[in-house]
This record gives sequence, C-alpha cells and structure tokens, in this order.
Amino acid sequence: MITITSGIGSGGLSIAKSVSEELELELYDGQRLREEAVTVGISTEEIKSLGQKAPGLLNRLLSRKPDTYLEVMGAVIYEVASRGKGIILGHGAPWLLKGFGCALHVRVYASGPSRIR
Repeated sequence: MITITSGIGSGGLSIAKSVSEELELELYDGQRLREEAVTVGISTEEIKSLGQKAPGLLNRLLSRKPDTYLEVMGAVIYEVASRGKGIILGHGAPWLLKGFGCALHVRVYASGPSRIR
C-alpha cells in the first residue's frame, strides 16, 4: 500500500498516475474513492454533501460534517487498505493509516517557483 500526498502545483496526481501504471497498482484518487464509498454503503447524496473543502470555523462549530467526513473517508480508506495493495492519493490516508505497518507514505512537494509555473 502506498499513500501519496502533495502540495498544490507539485504534480502529485501525475506522479501518482505514473507510479500506478509502472507498478500496475490501482490508483484511488478522489473519483475512485467516491466509487468505493458507494460500494461500502455510503449514499451518493451523503458523499456530495460532504465535499472536500475545509469548512470555516462557524460551519465547524454548527455542524458535525468534519467528523462525518473523517468517519466516511476512514471507512473507505481502511477498506481499500485491507486489500493490501494500491495507491491512495490524498484524503488524509497517511494519517489514517499511520499505524498500518505495511504502507509507504510519500509526500510530493515542489519549490515556490516551480509551483507558480
């Protein structure tokens, strides 16, 4: 199992796709994780309502969406990880799988000028 996180403009998605193709491993990006969520019984409406954008302070105080998002993504990522192989792009996977002994966690970053380009 490999997790990849990346900063904005660092090319994380293209790197993850290349690694996935080279190693012939399934890539679980945002779209693929949403599909997995449906297969574990999470409704598409619930997935749409969560979104990925971090909620503002007021929204966090008035709702439980961050907790719900963490529970949903945790369930999906644990399900994927239980299969033993694949690449998970983002979605807190390194944090959620920090105790998962057979995972390689990769962080992709780029310099400021490179991100601007």
